[in-house]
Amino acid sequence: MTGKSFRHITHYAVMLFIMIAGIVSIVFTGRNLSTQTGIIVMLALSYFIWGIVHHSLENTLHSEVVIEYLLLAVLGAGCVLSVLYYL
Repeated sequence: MTGKSFRHITHYAVMLFIMIAGIVSIVFTGRNLSTQTGIIVMLALSYFIWGIVHHSLENTLHSEVVIEYLLLAVLGAGCVLSVLYYL
């Protein structure tokens, strides 16, 4: 395994750990909407920051990448929150 592919695996392992920790936190909060909302917002923020750091380390960080991660984080959080508040 090359150094670059190992680096990618570790980057994605960190993101996977963050997402799993967030999902587990949401499950264990029960039906506390304010806490779940905070966790979802923190997950979206973590995803955004992870994307910026990942692309910065790979020297592929451009304004389009920042906008893409921001929009996906907002869209993802919005979708999850709309389902959460609808149910």
